[in-house]
Amino acid sequence: MIAVMAPSGNLLTRRLLLISPWILLPIGVAIATNKASHVRIGLPVALLIIAGIGWYGIYSRHYYAAPRFLEPWPTVAEDAAKKIQSGATLISNNRPLFFYLTYILHAPEGTTPWKFAGLLPDQVHHPQVKSPQEWLASGHPVGPAMVWVRGVGDPKTYAPMEEAAAELGRSCGAQTSRLTMRDPGYAWKQRYFPEMNEPQWRIEIREYDCSAAGSQEIFQIPPH
Repeated sequence: MIAVMAPSGNLLTRRLLLISPWILLPIGVAIATNKASHVRIGLPVALLIIAGIGWYGIYSRHYYAAPRFLEPWPTVAEDAAKKIQSGATLISNNRPLFFYLTYILHAPEGTTPWKFAGLLPDQVHHPQVKSPQEWLASGHPVGPAMVWVRGVGDPKTYAPMEEAAAELGRSCGAQTSRLTMRDPGYAWKQRYFPEMNEPQWRIEIREYDCSAAGSQEIFQIPPH
C-alpha cells in the first residue's frame, strides 16, 4: 500500500498512521524474539537508515509524499493580503492559506497585543475572508473585487467552490485566472484513484472585477 500511495501523492499523515502499526509491530516482534545477532542489529540499523533518509528529505524539501509542504502558500497569502487590504474579498477552501493570512492580517483586528488564537475564517473572523460555504450562505454578496483561491483540500469543499465560482461568473465582469503547482501524482491518481477527482493543478487563483467598470455588458460589433 505504501509503495502505491507514496508516488501517487496519497501517503498523507492521517492515512500513514493507519498503516504504520502493521509495519512497526512485526518489526518490533522480530527484534524482540529473534536471537540471531545479525537480525537484532540489522533491523534497528535499517530503521535508522530509513528514518535518516526521511529526515534528509524533509531538510532538503524534496520528494514529499504530501506536496502541500512544497506549495507556495506564503507567497499566495502575501499577494492575497495586499488585495484584501485594498478592498477585495477572498473566498477559499485551503487551510494553509488561511493559516498564513491569519498571521499577515493579524485577525481578529483590534486586539493588543495580538496573538495567534485560531484560524480564519472559522475560529477567528475577518469581514473580507470567507469560506465558500459561508459566502454562499450569506447571500453571496459581491464587492468591487473578488479573489477566488482553490487549493487541494477536503473534497467536500470542491462543490461549494465551484458554486461560488459560478455565482462570481454571473455577477462580475472581467476575470483573470492563474494556475500553479502542477500535481506530480496526477497521472497516478487518475489511474488508481479516479473517484477522488482531484485537479491537475494544486492551486488555482481567479480574480474578478465586480465594479461598474468591469460589467458584463456586451457591445455588438457594428457590421462592415
